[in-house]
Amino acid sequence: MMRRANLKFFTGLIILLSIGAAAPASAWPYNPYPWPDPAFAWGPPGPPGPVLLVAPEPPGPQVIYVTPPAPRQWIEKGPQYRYYCPEPAGYYPAVSRCPKGWLKVAGQSGQ
Repeated sequence: MMRRANLKFFTGLIILLSIGAAAPASAWPYNPYPWPDPAFAWGPPGPPGPVLLVAPEPPGPQVIYVTPPAPRQWIEKGPQYRYYCPEPAGYYPAVSRCPKGWLKVAGQSGQ
């Protein structure tokens, strides 16, 4: 009985292998070479490869962007005037009121 079961098993296995070998070429992964494609994996996946740990590079120097100040423009100053009061005699701001009116005098403001 055991011998007959083994015969049936091996007969079925041979038939299945024959059908698989007779399958059209489009049923297999594309390989233009007559030898097996090394990229095509047969069987269960193997253990993972080694893990390569790389330390990150230290950051470079910090870059600080500074907006340059606006260029200075040459402003030509006109003549400086002071205001003189004849009565009471004196210049503004030492004399705060001038009833007869102020006289415009050319000169430095620090005089």
